[in-house]
Amino acid sequence: MTKGAEELAVLTAVLAVEVETAAGARVVVPTVVVAVVR
Repeated sequence: MTKGAEELAVLTAVLAVEVETAAGARVVVPTVVVAVVR
């Protein structure tokens, strides 16, 4: 991933955590983290 793509993924994850419920966030965050690590 490029630097810009990583930053976008982080911002998306933060937004998802704020918008989703705690249960939803537990699904979204690991998915984004795995995508960034790859």
